[in-house]
Amino acid sequence: MQITLVHPTSASVYTKFQRCEIKRLPIGLAYVAGFLEKNGYDVAAVDAEALNLDLDATAVEAMKRSPSIIGVTATTPIIHNAVQLLRKIKEISPCTYTMLGGPHASALPEETLLDNKGIVDFVVIGEGEYTAIDICRAVELGRPFAQPIPGAWFLNEAGTLIKGPRRDREKNLDVLAFPARHLFPMERYVDATKHGNELYTLMVSSRGCPGKCTFCGSKSTWGRVVRFRSADDVVHEMLECAEKHNVTNIVFSDDTFTLQRKHTIDICKKILELPYVYKIYCSSRPNTISVDRLVWLKKAGVYCITFGIESGNDEILRKMKKQTTVNMIREAVEMTKNAGVSVHGSFIIGNLGDTEETIEETIQFAIDLNLDQVQFSILVPLPGTELFEVAKDMNAFRAEPKKYESFFWYYSVPANLTALPDERLIELQENAYKRWKTSKDSTSSHLSKQLHERWKDFTTTD
Repeated sequence: MQITLVHPTSASVYTKFQRCEIKRLPIGLAYVAGFLEKNGYDVAAVDAEALNLDLDATAVEAMKRSPSIIGVTATTPIIHNAVQLLRKIKEISPCTYTMLGGPHASALPEETLLDNKGIVDFVVIGEGEYTAIDICRAVELGRPFAQPIPGAWFLNEAGTLIKGPRRDREKNLDVLAFPARHLFPMERYVDATKHGNELYTLMVSSRGCPGKCTFCGSKSTWGRVVRFRSADDVVHEMLECAEKHNVTNIVFSDDTFTLQRKHTIDICKKILELPYVYKIYCSSRPNTISVDRLVWLKKAGVYCITFGIESGNDEILRKMKKQTTVNMIREAVEMTKNAGVSVHGSFIIGNLGDTEETIEETIQFAIDLNLDQVQFSILVPLPGTELFEVAKDMNAFRAEPKKYESFFWYYSVPANLTALPDERLIELQENAYKRWKTSKDSTSSHLSKQLHERWKDFTTTD
């Protein structure tokens, strides 16, 4: 039986602004593809985003091998693209089974299924590896809707909604296959903001996040219990990336790569045993960074760490349940820069409780921190987050119900949880970028000399 997995285009999300080219391996889909192959299935993949395919071209490409099952993943802003694609697939081949997974489907499974009767056969909730296998086996047996499937929802032949029980998340991530990168156009994955024109790939060393941030929907897919891959498994995948795909630029997309001290340092030490030099970008939180971690991260090739800073106001941070403070953030950024590692900071404008004054504090904080890269996003209360429910209660959504294509964070206000006009939030976002860039242009040469002096004094810890 042949299965084709598709990553739909997200080009429509970025029509309102110019940005550097960013193409990402759809790593969740690649994991499912690898696990299906490991279990003996014939798998193909179509990354419409990387290949710049429109809807019709994507459908043609997806159906080239007459698959029995088409699987599609989607975030909230591109769920409409995914559904349109599956509708096209059903028009071409009504007998092809369709499954839809990803963050949006995991957060709103019932809506996703019932609003798309006859288009979406299975909604996959959470991690998709084992659920995809069970769906394939049910189709092979000729009884796809006969009994509940853990991790999947579907309508049976009588039209009754069947909610499969929640599937236990795999605790030992090492038993999963590596992402099936050979099925994807690895030559297309570039991110000019991180690695210039050089190829790179996403990786994960863990799944899950213990945080309770009000704006984050990670728990819908990965849960709050963090599971770690072994350091050996991580570096074996890094070795495969170098030897099979000629890629040594790595972006770890864990929610928090530095969460567990020993795990982080063990990975770094094993990276140093590999016969390749890697250039690594990863994530951290102010309360999970330390001098010893930074020493090993720097040695292993980490050149930049991203922090979800979000706000420059302690009360806003408290409302966001960030479990951080302005002083904690300042110390973490200074520590990281002292280690000779660049810092990227993410900020959110339009948080619950934000005012002109608190947003000004956030913008000025970003400037004062002397960050190397920044992202200023307008708040998007995504399905599966605490703020999604708050926005509904406040009647704060600007778009029509279920018009999720407006749920993006650049120069758009999908929901306004402040007393400021929508237009003002967009102005503040534009001003934030302009002011930060101006500050960097005027101070970069002087501060680069300071950074060199700081690194000389940095204490090495074994």
